[in-house]
Amino acid sequence: MRTIRLVISCKKFFLLAALNMILAALANPTIAGVVTWQTVQAITGDSDVDTTGTPVYAYNFGPASGASQVQGVTVRGVSFIAFGAPIFQFGTQTINIGNVTLSEHPGELNGFDTSANSGSFTTLNSSYKGLLGTAIAASYFSTMTLSLGGLETGKSYRLQLWVNDSKNDQVLYKRVEVSGGGSTSEIKTNVSSTLGGLGQYVIGTFTATGNIQDVLFNGMLEVGGINNLKNPFVNAFQLRLESSGEVPEPASMVIFGLGALGLACRKRRRTIV
Repeated sequence: MRTIRLVISCKKFFLLAALNMILAALANPTIAGVVTWQTVQAITGDSDVDTTGTPVYAYNFGPASGASQVQGVTVRGVSFIAFGAPIFQFGTQTINIGNVTLSEHPGELNGFDTSANSGSFTTLNSSYKGLLGTAIAASYFSTMTLSLGGLETGKSYRLQLWVNDSKNDQVLYKRVEVSGGGSTSEIKTNVSSTLGGLGQYVIGTFTATGNIQDVLFNGMLEVGGINNLKNPFVNAFQLRLESSGEVPEPASMVIFGLGALGLACRKRRRTIV
């Protein structure tokens, strides 16, 4: 009789535990893992381009037309696809290419030229100039969102972002704050604040908790606290899959937990019988 009561009790416990695990898994966010940002680095040359892991996709931002129209470029073996936005045209708030979406509200997305004919910018090779010489910016002092799609839950990724304004247009651009899943990093658009100067890049790592990762760009206040927000912008980015191990998906964790509970119940029954 004790064995029968114990089996029934164990089954109830097993079902309740399974329900709790499923609810906990569903309660976890499915979009946006926390990005761990590395130390921001000054742009120096094409060796800046990260080659760790396996490439997923990479894009080069800039004007969709005109003399400075953005082009696809290959830097250090990484192929960056052209991602264009209109030049000062009202109404373009969202642009989508493949698994990538760039959006801004309430203003518009605009492509612009960030190159220069003097200074450190001229020392870069042609392909790296093509990557850093154009960008897409928000037309207002608001948040610009980069949505990275096509991700695999549990996989570890590396995201590299470039922010460069060699024209040194400090009226609009000075620093950009980039955030992902609550963590932030501040990137300077022109370290020397001179014509032809170079900006910075940053690498962030995250584990996908869903098939989309949002990265936010915000303009920063001037140094000294002058109350004048700046337009956020970005020149290019690449996403790479790290070769390190995976973090178990919520569903996999539930299955593992249920198996462990089942074995525990079975062992307890045998012991008391």
